[in-house]
Amino acid sequence: MKNLYAYATSAVATAALIVTMTPATAQAAEASPAPKSGIARLWLKDPAKYGQPLSPEKCFPNKTCAQDFENATITWNKRNGVQVLNGAENAATFRAAGGAEVFGGFEGDAWNHAYCGPSVTTYNGQTRSLIVLAGEHAGASLDLNSPEAEQWKAERVQTGNCFYKEETPEPANPIIPITPDNPKDPAKSDVENASITIDALVASTTDFQPTAPVSAVTHRSGVYYSQDFGNNISVLYSAEQNKAIWMNTNAVAEYLLAPQEYGPYLWQTLVSNEDGQLTLQALVMQHTQFSYNWDDYGFMLYALPENQVLLSRPLSLEWQGEDYLIYHDELPALVNGFPDDVAGRVYDENLPVDTTFDWSSARYIGLPGVLVTKDADGNDWYIKATSEQKPLPGAVPVKSNMLLDSYVLSDRPRFASYGEWAYGGDYKMYGPMAMLGAPVGDEVHGTDPEGDPIVTQEFEGGTATWYKGTEWLGADLNERGLAKTEWYKSLNLR
Repeated sequence: MKNLYAYATSAVATAALIVTMTPATAQAAEASPAPKSGIARLWLKDPAKYGQPLSPEKCFPNKTCAQDFENATITWNKRNGVQVLNGAENAATFRAAGGAEVFGGFEGDAWNHAYCGPSVTTYNGQTRSLIVLAGEHAGASLDLNSPEAEQWKAERVQTGNCFYKEETPEPANPIIPITPDNPKDPAKSDVENASITIDALVASTTDFQPTAPVSAVTHRSGVYYSQDFGNNISVLYSAEQNKAIWMNTNAVAEYLLAPQEYGPYLWQTLVSNEDGQLTLQALVMQHTQFSYNWDDYGFMLYALPENQVLLSRPLSLEWQGEDYLIYHDELPALVNGFPDDVAGRVYDENLPVDTTFDWSSARYIGLPGVLVTKDADGNDWYIKATSEQKPLPGAVPVKSNMLLDSYVLSDRPRFASYGEWAYGGDYKMYGPMAMLGAPVGDEVHGTDPEGDPIVTQEFEGGTATWYKGTEWLGADLNERGLAKTEWYKSLNLR
């Protein structure tokens, strides 16, 4: 694997800002963050990434604090915690549009909005806003709680437009129904149609020469069937589409844990050769009402040649004439979690295995390495799990409702705190939430110093804090969480 990214060390002393007292560094030293602020603590983790401070930290009447750096603006407010808008140009556009004084704190980093291009959302204590960061309309903003926003949301699938008015409207985005690539033979069973479709895929494959299959066509779950060709190479078939694609065998297993979350539509496979070994990058898609549209997104699933790390890359599609362009983040998420020694877990098969719940029917979430199930009252219970998706011997179940309670409040679920904890964020693959791991202590309900209700809970990698009624959680990492972060960075994943 080629390393396309070099990570800057986070062990940079504050005093380094004033070692060379040029005018620029002197100004930076005067603007150095207050050591105890949340903005300062985040900046100190990687000063080389965010750059020198350009201004002191300022707090505004909307109860948002912000500070500008050479390569970013960092904000804090009670609802969203500490959030970063990366990129000098993005930060400059945000400041010119009104900055944190007008728009409040970021809800997350910038992302490529399907209709408006690079954008960021914010909350100022009263309303959420969407700010466009690039292009002819950079700096344009919309109150997402306004009637105008509601009208735009209702029309944008048909128009394909951003909220600002174009002089010449773009043509409506075509709606292409999803239909099977070839009709099923109604006289044959699904397994027979699967065999026919898989044989056709094998015969048409020119990117590599598959070996003879080592298993028969097998029904896996729901509409899905697979066939194993050995060497971590399989075919996955959907009876709903009557379509088959190549996929790494361990990626098939991961996908079938949550096909609706990854994207139930089997789209295509990209084949690459890494260090002489075959890698199958299988693309799967989400879609609305079984049609391609501007909200389509999905995942690329594949395994590295050493078959030790399974990767998923969130992707989105943009309509360009008659073609779709695929966009995906450069940094992948670790789907299958962390090694036991990195996660700080002690594996002893002689310890008892919990039998409080029927964990065989529980859902497995790979990044934090947990099984989750519900009790009769609807509470969510988590337990540390092994890579074989079984309860870790000696582990005990812990109740945690705030993870999913916050998730359902999000109108952008794949960007929510729960999504980062469970799968890695779309743009912050090794962000704090992804380092928390399993909950290990009880939820504690209380209030912050200003009397607002909060819930805190201890996790393997630190403490999570949730302001009730919001979609965001904050994560304060402990030594284990910080160690996981450094290990993840050391992989230098492309």
